[in-house]
Amino acid sequence: MAKTKPGKKDLDSYTIKGTNKVVRPGDCVLMRPSDSDKPPYVARVEKIEADHRNNVKVRVRWYYRPEESIGGRRQFHGAKELFLSDHFDVQSAHTIEGKCIVHTFKNYTKLENVGTEDYFCRFEYKAATGSFTPDRVAVYCKCEMPYNPDDLMVQCEGCKDWFHPSCMGMTIEEAKQLNQFLCSDCSSDDDAKRSMNSSPVSATAEAKMRNGGLCLSHGSFAALPPLRIRRNFYPLAQLTAPSRTQRIMESISVSGEVGGAGGVYSYNALKRLDGLWSSICSASPDESVAAFNLFIRFDVTGLSHVHHSLNLQNRCGFEGKGEIWVNDILNLGILPAKLIDVMRNRLDSLGGVIFEGCSVSHISIYEDAAVVQLADGKILSSRLVIDAMGNFSPVVRQIRCGRKPDGVCLVVGSCCRGFKENTKSDVIFSSASVKRVGQSVAQYFWEAFPAGSGPLDRTTYMFTYLFPEPECPLLEELLEDYWELMPQYQFGDSSGIQSPVSFGGFGSLTRHLGRLSAGIYEAVNGNYLDARSLSLLNPYMDVIQFGPLVKTLGLVMVTRPLIIPSIFKQVGLPVLVDWSGHFLMLGYYTFLSSYIDPLIRPLLSSFPDKTKYIWKQKLNAWKYGAGLDYNLNHTE
Repeated sequence: MAKTKPGKKDLDSYTIKGTNKVVRPGDCVLMRPSDSDKPPYVARVEKIEADHRNNVKVRVRWYYRPEESIGGRRQFHGAKELFLSDHFDVQSAHTIEGKCIVHTFKNYTKLENVGTEDYFCRFEYKAATGSFTPDRVAVYCKCEMPYNPDDLMVQCEGCKDWFHPSCMGMTIEEAKQLNQFLCSDCSSDDDAKRSMNSSPVSATAEAKMRNGGLCLSHGSFAALPPLRIRRNFYPLAQLTAPSRTQRIMESISVSGEVGGAGGVYSYNALKRLDGLWSSICSASPDESVAAFNLFIRFDVTGLSHVHHSLNLQNRCGFEGKGEIWVNDILNLGILPAKLIDVMRNRLDSLGGVIFEGCSVSHISIYEDAAVVQLADGKILSSRLVIDAMGNFSPVVRQIRCGRKPDGVCLVVGSCCRGFKENTKSDVIFSSASVKRVGQSVAQYFWEAFPAGSGPLDRTTYMFTYLFPEPECPLLEELLEDYWELMPQYQFGDSSGIQSPVSFGGFGSLTRHLGRLSAGIYEAVNGNYLDARSLSLLNPYMDVIQFGPLVKTLGLVMVTRPLIIPSIFKQVGLPVLVDWSGHFLMLGYYTFLSSYIDPLIRPLLSSFPDKTKYIWKQKLNAWKYGAGLDYNLNHTE
């Protein structure tokens, strides 16, 4: 056996536990899902290996079911249809339940009997983009849909084309009685009536019908029209009517001067993001998270840079209840394209290497190293791996054991041109009451500010706060409302989970860049890379300050005491108890940073290196956890 790495060896086969079935590389297998109510996963075994303890693992390439793809299941997808994805994974061999056969589409349609172990595949699927190969498919019948092997179809004796009985005004039972069939283009009215009354399908098709249900079409597929027949081919994306969002996004060009920080600006990217969002919403609390497939790209486009508008007036307002004007908010922007270029040049100058368009399949953490395995087989080793993938990071999902986020802010928006009155901005504005979106309800908020790409350009975002539940709306559904409501409002910007201004996306990371970069440098330089030492870099953090919060709550209780019972009734006691814990922690961190920090910080230089690192991170945790990294009296 050829050894792949110390302590591991390749295996030629593996016997499925509890059976006498033997699996070899190239075989297709059924793998046990985390949820027993779900059907087994289907994968193709690429490699089998055992470690020094004889634990057997298999490297697999996943097949996706249509409902697991970004576009979802469509009318023409068969019940046994699978997509061969570019998603590779490493799993324990103990999760293999059995073997199966994935046929080509042509061979599947020739099967006399379809067993439970039989599947078919006619497309390859890119999990990161949701695209297919081939991306075009032949369509039949006057409805111009691809073949679904689960549907009965009848063939015209004249043009040799195939038709769904329902599209020709027939029932399934009437179609079974046909002896010959002529479509409307190949027959007169009399011929059509005659064919309707006396033309059963071929004997071959009739023999296959005894399989039952609508799975009757294998006979009709046995006589597929020859390739010389004229056939239309359509892109898969065009087989359903495009939404207004799709039409708009596919009709506009993207400028390097506009775009969102971390956002998406193409329809395919939007569908990919909706797929990730749906998977978070539908995840069960006890669902285990397997190893992941990840697509990394460094093609971020520019966020609007408002270099010409440093004295904006900012409005806050809620449904006609009055407005408050504030200063020095949303008056500065960063162009990510230039920032990425600066950081890339610096990394290159220091000898760094950037891997673009790479898929990460596995990360292994050891006591003295971290190893990243790419899908193409490359191995990257390092002392520390930093995850900067944000909310949808599979690493974060694994750390959270698949638990959903406590709350999510969904944001959609655009940048438009032609605003002559473009000297003010909206920090947060609500122009309508709660609105039903699909099976859920949402309260929409808006932000608006001048864009840096031109004096008449304005950036607009609409956002809402939600609990991630299965009935939550998709981003595309929010965009449909966005196009509808935008003329009634004006235009706006994004929001974070806790604060719509200070803690949203890139802004929240910017606040911590100094603390994180210094802490990571010290950890690597001092080799403090154990879990406990690294956890000090990610402590409890809040986004508000204790003093102003107490003043605001006290003022509300004094001036509007009757509002307190309604708050209890609206949010419920469990939420208030949970919030009280955060309130007490905020006060505790404020006390520590204000009174204990000044006593300890002068002594840091006398501490041993490891102790100095630990106390530095604790002092920073108190400061940032109390929101005291920001000086309210700062006047610059």
